[in-house]
Amino acid sequence: MTAGRAATVKLTMPVVKIETMTFGPFGVGRLEGKAVMAPGAAPGDVLEIALANGRGGQTTGRIARIIEPSAHRRTPPCPYYARCGGCDWQQIDYAGQVEAKAAMLAAAFRRGLGIELDTRGPIEPAPAEFGYRARTRFKVGPGGKTGFHAAGSHTLVEVDRCIGPPAGAAARARALAAALGGALR
Repeated sequence: MTAGRAATVKLTMPVVKIETMTFGPFGVGRLEGKAVMAPGAAPGDVLEIALANGRGGQTTGRIARIIEPSAHRRTPPCPYYARCGGCDWQQIDYAGQVEAKAAMLAAAFRRGLGIELDTRGPIEPAPAEFGYRARTRFKVGPGGKTGFHAAGSHTLVEVDRCIGPPAGAAARARALAAALGGALR
């Protein structure tokens, strides 16, 4: 190496194909026999993963690059998705979400009970992807601000609307917080 020139080192990140989802934000693939979990992934994605923490038979990381997107990958329809911790799977179209839930249920029955389930049919899709959720846990912050906690934190992400529950739920939560003086936590 010549004086005054720094060596260029190109770091490579592992490429992982996502096979399934967790009950939460992680897509799961395998690398050298270990489970690799990355939030925001979709089953079928081929990803470059920046590995972070690992122990035992698993490691976590973040998506560095989508090499090949899943057939079920989409742009999340919620404008708050990137910041809000309310909905984990909006990057997956609804048909893909139903398939992933059925696969998770079948895997749980196989592991826990030794029973093989047909993955076609154990999950009844909601009548509509959005606007049906009967239970939504809005959080109230200082000054009566309403929203949800950011993923993995207690930081409030203020929202003026939410597409999960029926229309107007966020406005009703704000009105309730205002009526109570914004004192809820």
